[in-house]
Amino acid sequence: MKTGILLLLTMIAVSVTAADSNWHQMPTGYTGIINSVYFCGQNSGFGVTTDGLIIRISDNGQAVIDTLKQNLPLQSICFLPECKKGFICGSKGMLFKTENGGQSWEPQSFDSSFWFFDIGFVDSLHGLMVGSNVYSKYSMAGVAFITSDGGRNWDSVTIKGRQLDNIDISPEGIMTVAGAGRIFISRDSGRTWEDHNSPEGGAVRAAGIRGNIGLMVGMNGYVAMSGDAGKTWQKYAVLSEDKHLMDLVMVDSRRAYAGGSDGAILYTDDSGRNWTPEASSTNAELIKLRQFDNRLFGCGGQGKVIYKDWGKK
Repeated sequence: MKTGILLLLTMIAVSVTAADSNWHQMPTGYTGIINSVYFCGQNSGFGVTTDGLIIRISDNGQAVIDTLKQNLPLQSICFLPECKKGFICGSKGMLFKTENGGQSWEPQSFDSSFWFFDIGFVDSLHGLMVGSNVYSKYSMAGVAFITSDGGRNWDSVTIKGRQLDNIDISPEGIMTVAGAGRIFISRDSGRTWEDHNSPEGGAVRAAGIRGNIGLMVGMNGYVAMSGDAGKTWQKYAVLSEDKHLMDLVMVDSRRAYAGGSDGAILYTDDSGRNWTPEASSTNAELIKLRQFDNRLFGCGGQGKVIYKDWGKK
C-alpha cells in the first residue's frame, strides 16, 4: 500500500506543468541526449552529448553548440576550482582538456578500448576517472585512473567492478563509485578502495556519503542507506517500481535529490527515510544531477537541462 501511494504521488507530481514547478528549464537548442553538465556560475555552464557535441550555456541563457569534430559519445565534463582547467571524457578512450575555461579543448591519449563514463576532482590536484574496457573478456571490466597533479598524468588503480559509471565526491574528499550492482569507496584520494555489494542485489546506479550518512539509489526505485559513513548498508525502500533512479545529489547528510526516468525527481530531508516527489518540468529521463553552490541542475533526454535553487521549497 505504501509503495502504491508513493507511485501515485510521483505520477501526479510529474504531470504538474512547468509553471507550477520550482524546477525550471534552460534553453539548449538541442533535442538529443545530454549526458552531463557542469556549471561554473548559476547561468554559465557546459553540457556534453551522445553525438559528440559541447553545449555552452551563456550568462544570458542562450546556448551555443560546439563540436570536437567527431560524433562519438561524450559522457562527462568537469572543471577544477576557478573553472579555467577542465576535462571531458567519453568513448574510445577520449579525454579532452581545456586550460582556458572551455574556449578550446586538446585531446589526451588513452587506450581506445576504454569507455570513460565519469570524471571528477577532489581539489585542484586530485581527480578520478572511471569507465570500462569494452573489449575485456570479463564483460565490461571496470577501469579507473587517478591523478595527483591536476590531470597532467593519470595512474591506473584497481577497482574490481564492472562498468564503473558514476562518481560522487563529498566535501571531505570521500570518493564513491557505482558500478553494476556494487559501490566502491575511497577515503584516500583513490589510492585504495572498499568494495560493497548493494543490499539484496539492488541495481544501484549512484551513491554518495555525507558525514555518517550514505545513500544508494537505483533501478526500480531502489534505495539503500548507511549510518556509519558507508561501512555497512541496508536496503531501506522501493519507492515506485516503475521509476528508475539514475543519479543522486546529496546536499548534506539530511537533504538529497534523486532523479531518473520520466523526469522523476524525489527529495528527502531526513537522510533518505522518506522521499517527496517534485515536479521537474520535464518528462524526459534525467541522467545526471549536479550541484553548484545553492543551485541544482539536471540533464538528460530531449536536450533538457533543468535547474532549481535548493534552498527554496
